[in-house]
Formats: sequence, C-alpha cells, structure tokens
Amino acid sequence: MRVSKKCIEMVKEFEGLYLETYKDAVGVNTIGYGITNADKDITGTTIKKGMEIDKATAEKWLIDSLNYKYLPLVMKYQGRYGFNTSQIDALVSFAYNVGSIDQLTD
Repeated sequence: MRVSKKCIEMVKEFEGLYLETYKDAVGVNTIGYGITNADKDITGTTIKKGMEIDKATAEKWLIDSLNYKYLPLVMKYQGRYGFNTSQIDALVSFAYNVGSIDQLTD
C-alpha cells in the first residue's frame, strides 16, 4: 500500500516547500516539505545549515518518508480499526507532524 495523492498534497499544503534549510519552531534544521534529520534513514543525507535541494528531491523525500516511515505507523493498527482511505490520509499526515500515532490508538 502507498499513501494517496490526496495525502501527499495535504502534507505539502500544511508544510510548505523550502528548498534551503531553515530552523523550524524548535530550532531543528529542516528542508523541503518538513524533512529533518529524523528522516535520515529515508534521505541518506544529513540536513545542515546552508543546504539546498531541488523540488524533485523535496517531493521524493516527502513521498518516501510518508510511504516508508509514517504509513507503516498507521497500518500497524489497520487490523484493529479498519481505517478507510481518508482516515489513513489524516493519520499519516498527523504522524508526519508529531512522529507517531501510538497515543491516539493505544
């Protein structure tokens, strides 16, 4: 399974696109659509001050992060809750922003 295009577009809208690193609200180096070093296993790259990427890289990192890191966090509860596509989209977006959905579902 993969996240829907609607999910990807929703996250893009909330995150915004930054092709140069910036410090997020808590001072973490961030780039693209909210990618940080917490996603290093997806990007294979250390996000650091002064870094620049192109839009295609930002989109790839976002889609890979959503599919391979955050969607599995949601799908581990699918058997218990039977989420529909819209619920999966919302929960993946939520997990992307806070890092988990465990406290919502346990």
